[in-house]
Amino acid sequence: MPSRTFRALLMIALLAGAPAVAATGDGLWLHVRVDEAHGAKMTVNLPLALFESALPLLANARVRGHLDFDHHHFRHDMEDLRAVWRAVRNGPDMNFVTIEDHGETVKVWKKRGTVFIEVRDRYDDERVDVRLPVAVVDAFLAGERFDLRAAVQALVDRGSGELVEVRDHEDRVRVWVDRMAEAGE
Repeated sequence: MPSRTFRALLMIALLAGAPAVAATGDGLWLHVRVDEAHGAKMTVNLPLALFESALPLLANARVRGHLDFDHHHFRHDMEDLRAVWRAVRNGPDMNFVTIEDHGETVKVWKKRGTVFIEVRDRYDDERVDVRLPVAVVDAFLAGERFDLRAAVQALVDRGSGELVEVRDHEDRVRVWVDRMAEAGE
């Protein structure tokens, strides 16, 4: 049975890959692969064009919630969020954050149009890699509310690439987009 941490990371991976699911896209496919060492194996291969008709259903969807930093909550304000994002987007390619605490390292950096988030746990051999294309985040934050349709179109315009990978010592989750109908290694 995967650890609670791994199950939480699986949910993060699936949520991070969710914008791709709603896309239309010139022969692009969304792939999700889950390999549990002592359990289920799952592979999902979805043509992005299949979900074109679902976008109108999401047009009025609202994203609500809060961000949690070390158990301190704050409600996000779109203008504040956009201001922080503009500072990251317009800043130089660099390492923005490195946190090392109790054997866990979290890094956030920007390089060549992509924001990277990397989490490593030295003791549990768990790792998370997230790649957020700048153009996709720009599009997501461009509207009055979060704009999933624009973010999906930016992801389609970007084309193939890795989005999320989560690993622990036994299990792996990977989310990516490419032009192959069947998921390769």
